[in-house]
Amino acid sequence: MDLDSQWNHIFDYSSLDAYADSIMKYVNDGLIAYASELYYPIRLKPPGENSLDSLRKNGVNHIELRMVDLNPLTKAGLDVRDLKTVKIAIPNGEALSVADAGLEIISWMKDFYKDFGTEVQEILEFEEEKFLYPEKRYAWQIRKEYGEGFAKKGLKLSINRTK
Repeated sequence: MDLDSQWNHIFDYSSLDAYADSIMKYVNDGLIAYASELYYPIRLKPPGENSLDSLRKNGVNHIELRMVDLNPLTKAGLDVRDLKTVKIAIPNGEALSVADAGLEIISWMKDFYKDFGTEVQEILEFEEEKFLYPEKRYAWQIRKEYGEGFAKKGLKLSINRTK
């Protein structure tokens, strides 16, 4: 497969089956070995096991927004434009930046889960802090700890953890 055709894969969000078939095209074309290796900015995730079979059978449990934190293509590991230019429509129809939508959703979750105990509220506050304070984001921390060679050092750390 030539490089140009590698980037022509388009996800079909018209149904869960169509979406799962879109991901399988990556596997079938040899671009990834397993569907779980697909790291796109927005992913539909099933409850329980993260597999296409589970997605088809059990539906969507949550939507994962990966563009909020990490961009390995930038020197800092984070591109502020990712937080400002992508708009997400929330249930009331308002279009918000990723950061504002994230904060809004966490606020709703805090209210919804208010009777579930302090542990749930602490987890939500932990996630909320990543939106409020850039230094709490993983990309920021990796960049600070590893400096200029963060990509190479991070890969080495990753390899060592799999041994």
